[in-house]
Amino acid sequence: MEKDYLFLRNRQNRQYAEETTLRGITASKSDNPSSCLPLYNHALEIDPLFTDAFVARGAYYANHGKYKEALLDFKKALKIDSKHENARIYYKQTKEKLLEIEKELKREVQEVMDGEFVMVTMFFLWFLCFFYYY
Repeated sequence: MEKDYLFLRNRQNRQYAEETTLRGITASKSDNPSSCLPLYNHALEIDPLFTDAFVARGAYYANHGKYKEALLDFKKALKIDSKHENARIYYKQTKEKLLEIEKELKREVQEVMDGEFVMVTMFFLWFLCFFYYY
């Protein structure tokens, strides 16, 4: 009897989590896309093992530049279901995007550092010329 109850309850929770996640996906395409986050969070409160809610929330994060949060959600989804196709694809794409951004940031920092070196060198040359002529 208790097994039947738990089975039924888990099935109802999964169904409600699916519906809530779908409402979140619809909300993410609306004029107020951030309204989807509470829905994804609620779906995960109802069913903490619902991979689609993790993937949907991760996609929202990735689309809004929160790549580390997105990667965490995709990892959670993959921990639950290592063969979840969308989680695998989005994880890979998000990881590549984050690496691309980090690479670009390092390049920009190097450009700044190179530019500062040139400015210091020019100042030093100006300083030498000033004392040479005066």
